[in-house]
Amino acid sequence: MQNILLAVLVAGLSVATVAQDISSGGPVVADYGKKIVGGDPTTAAIAKEVRHELLMLPWYSLFDDLEFNVDGRTVTLSGSLTSEHAVTSKDAKNVVKRIEGVEKVINNIEVLPPSPMDTRVREQATRRYHAPVGCRDTSGRPRPAFTSS
Repeated sequence: MQNILLAVLVAGLSVATVAQDISSGGPVVADYGKKIVGGDPTTAAIAKEVRHELLMLPWYSLFDDLEFNVDGRTVTLSGSLTSEHAVTSKDAKNVVKRIEGVEKVINNIEVLPPSPMDTRVREQATRRYHAPVGCRDTSGRPRPAFTSS
């Protein structure tokens, strides 16, 4: 009788361990390249596909913050988006809904209000990031071309 009770207890603990949820634990971009571990294989597969689909959204930018949590077959989306990319919230929910094995999607993504100052900072940061290395300067202006005399 004790052996049966012990076996039932161990089986119950192992089922409770398998029912773990998987979370991005921060921005999806920060997870890029990391292997998803934990939870049961179905949940891990769903989490891997959710992360991939969110990263592939066309208007997901450096200034947006998307996160997710997979609990069984329910995916909860969270984070914040710039107002210019508000459509990404709807797109994220739609692509996650189509993932095999997902039964329910909860969309808690917040769209931030527009801010002219933030837009200007984003534009400057983007220009600097994409400027050729030789043209970068602390003043933000391009350097004159080097000519030999």
